[in-house]
Amino acid sequence: MAEAGVAARPIHPDSLPDFRNLGVMMRILVAANLALLIVAAMDVATPAELPQRVGETAAFLEPVLLTTIVLLYALARPLLRLPYLPGLACVLVIGLLVTAGCHALLAYAGLTETDTLARHLAYAGIMSLAMLEYFRLRDRALSPALSEARLQALQARIRPHFLFNSLTAVLELMRSDPRRAESALEDLSELIRTLMP
Repeated sequence: MAEAGVAARPIHPDSLPDFRNLGVMMRILVAANLALLIVAAMDVATPAELPQRVGETAAFLEPVLLTTIVLLYALARPLLRLPYLPGLACVLVIGLLVTAGCHALLAYAGLTETDTLARHLAYAGIMSLAMLEYFRLRDRALSPALSEARLQALQARIRPHFLFNSLTAVLELMRSDPRRAESALEDLSELIRTLMP
């Protein structure tokens, strides 16, 4: 029963990505711009309209995206200290607030229509959640490999100490009980034979 409780607990708890990492920022930029291209392609009737639609969408997306990335970079340390779900909520709120703020500025300047706010917020929310889920799944996929590498490094450090301590114990036994020393050496050789790849 106790073993089932231990097995049910996650080995690697979910955590937000480190927004100070260049790889994380690049993945966000690439994914958001690919999403921009897909949304723009779905919005046009003919391929000839695509470049103009991409330009119009990018004019709104890029300031939102860059502002969000700068804010996440600046707030990375406090965000990483939060548990996963509150951190996820904070990142989502940051993305939505930046989107609403940029939309309000562009609408005030007459560069975007005021009735597109709901659509922009929906895109920002979906994109934020999709990216956070991607990073969560990626982290989970890589964590067993990291754990295995750490375990192998630890085992490589322990093996020489184990061998040294075993041989020292056998040397002590040789003086007082040669039969037990011989038996310990046989057990040690069997163990090493079993562990050898």
